[in-house]
Amino acid sequence: MPGVETAVILAWSALAASTIGAGVSAYGAVAQGNAADEAAKRTQQAENANAQAAMEAASLEAGQVRRKNLLRLGSQRADAAKSGVLISDSANDVIYDTAIQGELEAQSVLYSGASAASYQQQRGVNARAAGASAKSGSYINAGSTVIGGLGKAAETYSDAMPTFKKTSSRSALYNERGPQ
Repeated sequence: MPGVETAVILAWSALAASTIGAGVSAYGAVAQGNAADEAAKRTQQAENANAQAAMEAASLEAGQVRRKNLLRLGSQRADAAKSGVLISDSANDVIYDTAIQGELEAQSVLYSGASAASYQQQRGVNARAAGASAKSGSYINAGSTVIGGLGKAAETYSDAMPTFKKTSSRSALYNERGPQ
């Protein structure tokens, strides 16, 4: 029966096409997950570099604050000496308070830098977690695509296969309504 051979070839072709399609879709899902994971790794590296830059900038700014404070203290000492005031109780208290306030300002700058760095690092950690999650999800998506594709392939194959006339073992005198 030449029609049957053609139908079988078409059924096998449909099965192969469905299976290949499922495989390509699964590969695409995994590739997409891997790309998301790589992008997240690069984002984390960039955020870590930003965090390092924030710490370095804060350290530099704190150094400048300390330098300005030293200049301010020197100016206060010079003004006190110029006016003939002995650097004793009240003048010394002013200089001491200025030194404390200057150091507090420097520490505040360092704290702000550390906070900014921590925020950047956390963004990097979050990006990395999202990338790892996307990669894991891609494997699940790929598995579900393969399973769904194989199910569709089996259905397509089943629909495409020629149906052969089945003969009943019952006699022709016996049908659905019972014996005749």
